[in-house]
Amino acid sequence: MQTRCSRIGRRDVVLNRPGHKIRIGSRAGPLPKVNVKPIHHSWLIASIALLCACSGMTEKPQLIVGDVAPEILQRLPSNIDGFLYRGARNYPASLGYSLRYRHGEIPDVDAEVLVSPVPQEAVAYSHIERVDLMSMRALRDIQTARARGVYADYSIIHSGSFEIDGSYATRTDIALLRDAFASVALLFLTEREGRLLTLRMTMPDNYANRHHDNWQQFAETVFGLILKNIERG
Repeated sequence: MQTRCSRIGRRDVVLNRPGHKIRIGSRAGPLPKVNVKPIHHSWLIASIALLCACSGMTEKPQLIVGDVAPEILQRLPSNIDGFLYRGARNYPASLGYSLRYRHGEIPDVDAEVLVSPVPQEAVAYSHIERVDLMSMRALRDIQTARARGVYADYSIIHSGSFEIDGSYATRTDIALLRDAFASVALLFLTEREGRLLTLRMTMPDNYANRHHDNWQQFAETVFGLILKNIERG
């Protein structure tokens, strides 16, 4: 599937594909500054390292870690756009839960969705501002992880935004180098009703993985399913 690019202003480019638009480039105007605690994206950094380390490994579906399974699991299929459910994890102190998936046919493509409360420091801002702020926090945490030696190097391939089920969402594609292993990480974020949804996908860095349409499709499907059933999450 070909992607058409159309410029809608000096600062924005829209990628038009059937069913959705992704805006590449910065949004007009400065974002407000907020001191958001990094606890949610500490999970993100840990999952990056874990998913990269697990590439090439085979694994059986895991049992729920924690007291109870998230109720939303009753509403989610075990196969979403070719990604097979692998397990869930509850986090302490009401920090939310994560759902893990692995592609059934394409090797070493892993995904994890974290559903967590929006940090209290960001609640006062608008929906779009909250999503943008948390996206920037995630990128800053990756930069911090590189400074600490978790990654040898990283670079932003591109970033953009799209709409899913009436909610604003962001996507950032990141090239990572860890222990001489080159990978691509796709970071998707949105929020609704005080809950932050973060989807993290990790895969080997190659042309096919960088340009596969299925990644965007999976993100929209899993976000859409969770957003429609957010009261059960």
